[in-house]
Amino acid sequence: KAMLYVTKKYKKFIILEDDISIEKNTIEFADKYLDLYEADDSVVHINLWNYSFINENIHYFTSDMHCWGWASWSKYWSEDVFEVNNYKDMSLINKIKLSNYFSTNHYLHLYANLKKKRTTWAVLWMSYIILNNKKCISPNSSLAFNLGINSGTHLDYITIQKKINKSDKEINNLVYSKKIILKTWLENILLTNKILLLKNIFCVLFK
Repeated sequence: KAMLYVTKKYKKFIILEDDISIEKNTIEFADKYLDLYEADDSVVHINLWNYSFINENIHYFTSDMHCWGWASWSKYWSEDVFEVNNYKDMSLINKIKLSNYFSTNHYLHLYANLKKKRTTWAVLWMSYIILNNKKCISPNSSLAFNLGINSGTHLDYITIQKKINKSDKEINNLVYSKKIILKTWLENILLTNKILLLKNIFCVLFK
């Protein structure tokens, strides 16, 4: 409801929770890409947080949506996006994509929402992105940092301390990076709880 209130009041927006610390150029980064890609309906989300092991020379496109600091455009945020039943007949390939090719437990989260055991807006937004072949923009290194973490699946490799973003130049033609996609997949496989991964694989294949 809070997000729908924001989207009705503003055409575009930046979301930062109260336990998020940001770099000095974070807002500038978000503003720049909100303007550059406002007319491109294939891009619906801008990540401000990124995995600590991502430290590239360029910003890039990805299907991975992160919600520890992010930005978007209100035109994509209809109530229909968050109707969980829209995702109950997701194809097997989209289930696999949502789980980042079995490297995360994201589909397990969606399944819990479908069964009314959880109410998680982020996994519904992520499902919308996957189902509609939309893109996210990610910075070459994280511009947002969660200072309130005391537990979590990826706690061991989330960098709490700030680090300098190596590239601050404007890039108009972003690309998908196969190297980053593979690196993210491998890190998730290695570091995500193996029991959760097995549960997610079972859920994707048989639920």
